[in-house]
Amino acid sequence: MADRTHGWYRWTVEDWNRIESNRIESNRIDRPAPVDAMDARGDDDREGWTMRTRGRARAIGLGGAGCGCGRGPVSSTTQTLDECAFDRSAHRRAACGDVEGMRRALERSRGGAEDGVRERDARGYGVMHHAARSGSVECVETCVALGAEADARTRAGDATPLHKACAGGHAEVVRVLLRAGASARAVDADGETPLHKACASGDAACARAVGAADATAANARDRRGKTPMEVATTEETRAIAAALFVPEAGVSED
Repeated sequence: MADRTHGWYRWTVEDWNRIESNRIESNRIDRPAPVDAMDARGDDDREGWTMRTRGRARAIGLGGAGCGCGRGPVSSTTQTLDECAFDRSAHRRAACGDVEGMRRALERSRGGAEDGVRERDARGYGVMHHAARSGSVECVETCVALGAEADARTRAGDATPLHKACAGGHAEVVRVLLRAGASARAVDADGETPLHKACASGDAACARAVGAADATAANARDRRGKTPMEVATTEETRAIAAALFVPEAGVSED
């Protein structure tokens, strides 16, 4: 009796461990990997994203280069209402660089495409913010043609599409935005200009473009007191910012 009881107990524990292991593995397969910082400085963390939502962002098209469009939408049983809305929106199509899908979604907007391009998602992002971050020139040009505001701000990060394009290293998008009237002196919630973002991302073409648009941005200091030259991550972007920087009287820059 003791042997049978012991054997029954041992089998139960082993079986439970096997079931639990399978359950954990199944959940691991269904759960998207955590998203990398969406910007070089991660300002999106202040825009109301929970860890769970950020963990699903790549699967619904918000993870920068790995937007997840090829994997399709997240199961409706695990999506939040905001995620479901985003999944069907022009914002997602813009985030994926899908210009035709974005146009169709905008045309379905209540006030038509011209009103739809001005709508914000749950985090206060406009369609053009997503288009700029995706690096899609066609999406950005379409937004501009429909009347999207070149200097529209995100709700908490206070970033413009130009900030997003510079952080992503999308030089051609940067040029399109500048031609559309985007300000190279715009400052986000961290006190950073687009030149700060370009230098921090290490993209020389972006740094040259925004520097040529407004050389005074090289002297701007963020909330930490840093100039674009001081946040540069490559020698090339540092040299670009240094060439534009005008030393203040009695102050030397190393």
